[in-house]
Parts: sequence; C-alpha cells; structure tokens
Amino acid sequence: MSISTITSTIGRLQRELADLSTKSSQETKKEVALYSKINQIQRSITKSTTISTLNSKRSEIERHQREIASISEKRSQIAKKEAEKMQHC
Repeated sequence: MSISTITSTIGRLQRELADLSTKSSQETKKEVALYSKINQIQRSITKSTTISTLNSKRSEIERHQREIASISEKRSQIAKKEAEKMQHC
C-alpha cells in the first residue's frame, strides 16, 4: 500500500468514527429527554389523579420506556460499529 492510500484510509476511518460518535451522542440526548419526560409524568401523578388519567399516564410512560429500549439498541449497534472501525485503524 502506498502512503497516500494509507493516509486516505485513515482519514476516512476518522470521519466515520466521528460520525458514529455524533450519532451516539444524539441518541444519548434523546434517551435523557425521555427519562426526563418519564420523571415529569411520575411527578404529576397525585392522590387526586383520576383512574383514566392514571391509565393514560401509565401508557405514556410505557411508550417512552419502549422508545428508550429502542434507543439503547441503536446505541449498542453504533458502539459495535465503532469497535469494528477501531480494529481497522
């Protein structure tokens, strides 16, 4: 391999790693926002909350938890791709 080919490959891998890091960071922000929403919903539940409102809030919390699980899966896939790219360096 020539030096220019190696340099080009290293540059490409660095850009790909930077892109993966950005994607991971974005997913983390989404996850934090969802946890914040869950906490807000939980704090809004009081003794005077009606059953129908309580059921609605519980459904919303469950939806956010599913989204968090999906985000965690995406982040693990991103981490796997990062590890694969690091092995090529």
